[in-house]
Amino acid sequence: MREASSALVILVLVAVVSLTSHIYMTSHAARAAALVPPLLYLGVTLDLSLPAVMFLGTVGMDYCLTFPVSSKALLLFAELDSDSFEPPDLLKLSSVLLLAHLALMVLFYFGYWQFVGLAL
Repeated sequence: MREASSALVILVLVAVVSLTSHIYMTSHAARAAALVPPLLYLGVTLDLSLPAVMFLGTVGMDYCLTFPVSSKALLLFAELDSDSFEPPDLLKLSSVLLLAHLALMVLFYFGYWQFVGLAL
């Protein structure tokens, strides 16, 4: 039980940092370059599976929906002449989907990923 709770804490920590990273750095390459070394250090320090830590980190880093500048595709659609969406629409959508993404990461980790070789 203690092992599952420590895995949950580490999982939520990695997920929250990686899921919100698009707010701090708009470039996906910059997010990867800035977050991969600390994630590797965390994995080595806590004696975790490095492929699992990196997988969970990249699943979170791929989330980029909060602002139009978070993604090139969002920026292109935001600049259309026709009515598409406004930044407040993205913020509302992201406030729901970020929590759903976090919940799905936890659910898939404990329900599937840890059994296919991605256990922390």
